[in-house]
Amino acid sequence: MRIAFLINNVYGIGGTNRTVINLAQGLSARHRVEIVSVFRRQETTRFEIPPGVALTPLVDLRPGGSGADRGHPLLAEPTEEVPPQEEFHAQYSKLSDQRIRAYLEGTDADVVVGTRSSLNLFVARHGREDCVRVAQEHMTHLDIPAEVRAEMARAYPRLDLVTTVTEADARTFRDTTPVPGVPVLCVPNSVPEPPVRPADPAARLVVGAGRLDPVKRYDLLVLAFDRLREEFPDWQLRIYGQGTERAALRALISDLRATERILLMGSAAPLDSEWAKGSIAAVTSERESFGMTVVEAMRCGLPVVATDCPVGPREIVRDGEDGLLVPTGDVDGIAAGLRALMADPARRARMATAALANSRRYDPGRIAERYADLFRDAAGRRGLHPADDTGTGTAPAAPADHQLARGTVRAMGWARRFWTPGTVGKGGLALVSVAAGAAVRITAATAHLDLTDPDPLLAVDLPADQADGLTLLLREVGDLRSERLLVLPAAPVADPPPGKARLAVRLGPQLREALYEGRWTVVLETASGVRSRVTAGVRETRRLIADRDRLLAEPAAPPGVDWLTPYVTKEGHLALRSWRRARHAECTAVRVADDGQLAVEGAVVGAVRLAERPRLQLRRRGATGTVLEYTGRATGRRFRFELSAEELALARLNRWEDWDAWLLPGPAGPGGGRSAADAARTLDVDTGLRAGLDNQTAPVDLEAEAAEAAGAAAADGTAAAPAAEDPTAPLRIARILDDFADPKPILEYPAALLTDGGAPGYALVLPAARIDVRPYCTGKGELSFQVVERD
Repeated sequence: MRIAFLINNVYGIGGTNRTVINLAQGLSARHRVEIVSVFRRQETTRFEIPPGVALTPLVDLRPGGSGADRGHPLLAEPTEEVPPQEEFHAQYSKLSDQRIRAYLEGTDADVVVGTRSSLNLFVARHGREDCVRVAQEHMTHLDIPAEVRAEMARAYPRLDLVTTVTEADARTFRDTTPVPGVPVLCVPNSVPEPPVRPADPAARLVVGAGRLDPVKRYDLLVLAFDRLREEFPDWQLRIYGQGTERAALRALISDLRATERILLMGSAAPLDSEWAKGSIAAVTSERESFGMTVVEAMRCGLPVVATDCPVGPREIVRDGEDGLLVPTGDVDGIAAGLRALMADPARRARMATAALANSRRYDPGRIAERYADLFRDAAGRRGLHPADDTGTGTAPAAPADHQLARGTVRAMGWARRFWTPGTVGKGGLALVSVAAGAAVRITAATAHLDLTDPDPLLAVDLPADQADGLTLLLREVGDLRSERLLVLPAAPVADPPPGKARLAVRLGPQLREALYEGRWTVVLETASGVRSRVTAGVRETRRLIADRDRLLAEPAAPPGVDWLTPYVTKEGHLALRSWRRARHAECTAVRVADDGQLAVEGAVVGAVRLAERPRLQLRRRGATGTVLEYTGRATGRRFRFELSAEELALARLNRWEDWDAWLLPGPAGPGGGRSAADAARTLDVDTGLRAGLDNQTAPVDLEAEAAEAAGAAAADGTAAAPAAEDPTAPLRIARILDDFADPKPILEYPAALLTDGGAPGYALVLPAARIDVRPYCTGKGELSFQVVERD
């Protein structure tokens, strides 16, 4: 059969996009499948379109000059087809009406499937009489506005089939919006077997994922998990996703002083490798039309604690067998469900096994065959004769044979290479400088990094007809005028994914030695010298969680830090953050008490001699480089310092300041270890006054200025770095030993809120109504403190 799916915007992220792509791949093994996206708002899809599945956009709204329809006059005229109460009504126009009608009237598809109510109305009104017309409903039926449901009741009798994703919703549809003569049946969404190993039930991590939307009630999950902090202090909760509730959730986590126990991770795609880090999945929604995340978690081997909300979870989770259903909206009930599994590793393991087995009923192959049967039945009722099965794609391969991938390779703006002296890296590997050149073509490819083994595996999948003559490179992120490339000895693998080629390389000791500290992006180079960055696929990094625990727990200091963390750039490309250093001071905790007391905890790694009474220095950035010093305590390799936010506030000289945290491992000398209060009392009253201070309303980029000044000082020899072999030399305290490359947006610490109280010095002359003292991680993961006056 020739099957077409009409979807709103397949280029974005969403549950409907995922399930339509999954179903299209399953059907493409035996049928010709096309995905028709009404809108195209970006260059490439966020989820990979499988080989053999055609993609047709109707309205091109890409930013810049590439969006051919951005200036079309009909784009400004309102739609005449989509009811004004429909959720996405404002996105549609006379132009989209025209394009959708033209497609439906001209397509040669045997089956046309709409994927939301607005598009199903188009299919019902304008679909050809000689094709099967199907409405696929992904939204909970009673969440559709009554006016839209009334329009559905009028138009849907021209359809041949309506499908919902749950049995409960099919019943509701039949009861509230009867469509005489049209079958309304449940066919659940499909979820493929993930390309990662199943989760470890022994992990101490709860995972949630989805839109940060009020209906998801992540606030209840945060409160429930926080109630268990005394019973399970070594457990962590991670929530993946973006949305309107992020700021409120961040504030709640700060109020609970749970920054390091409850992490807002942002978006991640594909999500399989993140699910697989946990041992419990949590879903606390008020309602779920289906529950894609429930099935995705189960397919990764996680039992699910889910609210028994309408309508999806109760049809997916078998209560007590592969998960637990808990009361909707009940913090105590959610906490009890989590406690039941967190406290019982054996029960978690049994449920994990059941989750893997039971979730196979959502395999795309099974769901695709169910749909194909329904399409044939509908055609038979109408006396239609679809084309013979002529598959253009392939069925999903076994995960052992491929990695789940998405996206494209995007060309970079360089096309010339030149060699310069001194560009041979450690171990004799070539480091190449490159200069700016012209932008080149775009081609499909995806890069994966698997850190399961000590020697990480980097693999790039791309169309088989584009693999000849390619070289795999790592490009150092730095000065765009002169880049450095590390040539990797990648080779084709013997059993690539169907229809593709795969280049792979192990990042063994020799390559790791050459991969010095910094950021590196994955690059492909053609035989003609054209270089292209590669879109990120699967990043299997769960081993890093165990490695962090091991590095910090060992009684003897490891020889140093050799840490590699993959991440995704803003453009969607795979990049690596490499940390290599002989000595390091890792921050393990920052405490902010309600009374303004602060604590910094950490551990040293490498050649560091830690005294029983080490020191913490807070160094003010900028020209007035005041240093405040504190004496702490050390036990083995671990250290702890206590300080007062009030003292930092009293020592301020500007309305916005940053103080950087340094560890001095050795003991204090004569007169060392003064408190911030002592330091503040020595400040001259006039020191902080400067012209225009009252006009300073926004911070300057002090970190960039400090880095520039430090670079200049190092260049002229005025600020030479301490000798690496000195075990007592100062160390910048930082958080780098994680499975995520950038802790800054994830570890957002609460602020200590203070008011001036007749303080000496600057604060006495220019008091502030409120001062915020907030710990934070810089873009390099380094610990600093921000002191800001608020009006």
